[in-house]
Amino acid sequence: MFRRANWCALAHAIAGGVKTAPPRLLAAVGFCVGMLVALPSSGAGVASEGVIALQPKILEHALTTLVPPQPDRINLYFVGFAGSSSQNVFMKEVKAVAAQFEQRFDTTGHSIVLINNGATVREDPIATRGTLARVLDRIGAMINPRRDIVFLYLSSHGSPDHELSVSFPPLSLSDIDPRHLRRMLDAAGIKRRVIVISACYSGAFIEPLKTDDSLIITAAAANRPSFGCSNEADYTYFGRAYFHDALRRTHSFSKAFRLAQPIIAARERHEGYQPSNPQMFEGINIARALVDFEHQLPLSDR
Repeated sequence: MFRRANWCALAHAIAGGVKTAPPRLLAAVGFCVGMLVALPSSGAGVASEGVIALQPKILEHALTTLVPPQPDRINLYFVGFAGSSSQNVFMKEVKAVAAQFEQRFDTTGHSIVLINNGATVREDPIATRGTLARVLDRIGAMINPRRDIVFLYLSSHGSPDHELSVSFPPLSLSDIDPRHLRRMLDAAGIKRRVIVISACYSGAFIEPLKTDDSLIITAAAANRPSFGCSNEADYTYFGRAYFHDALRRTHSFSKAFRLAQPIIAARERHEGYQPSNPQMFEGINIARALVDFEHQLPLSDR
């Protein structure tokens, strides 16, 4: 049998021998190397050789579906990130929101999802720090940073140490902290940002991500959990209130937050939970840009 150590050695040898290859091939090889190194020696299932071989192709295909922005208008790009495979709700929520944005916010061809779930591992790119960075880099290279807007939605578990869980056993993946996310967005050259995070303790992401060109919405305060993670649910409590309920009544992302707040509070009181206290920060520049974007949408949708 070709052991894990042999696979890793082969992958590194291949990477070392294709330094002059096209960037797309180098990226695929690098992805394979990272995946192989991450595998436990007894890895199976998602860590199977076939899945590993398929994932770079899946990511590259997803990236090729992104189309350039239309000139002379504000283009909205959507990136969904379902970070944890531990409950199906993250996968379901991100897929539902991506579909909603294509229907209501004109993101067809401007949308990509990264998902950690066994049900989608052969269809969608997995969610890792590396795949997120590649997606943001590709979008950042396509858009006009002074005009276009990127909506980043992250749904996962969050820790009291203020890290967003990135997990897909038996892979060993790195969680995302606020400063790392800020560095990825800055490196991609994405200036106008809407960042929505559905996770416990996600309010800690606001301060490190603040800019005049950013709207940041979180499901909970920095010291509070949020609720609704399960295999059976289609949305978390926050996700249902914000996207399914509020954002179907308005195209304003900030107004939807204000509409969702009492819905979340009422549900938490009914369930006997401590309030999650969702948070929002809206920079002065992104507020004006989002009003302009809303005015582009068909009158029948507003």
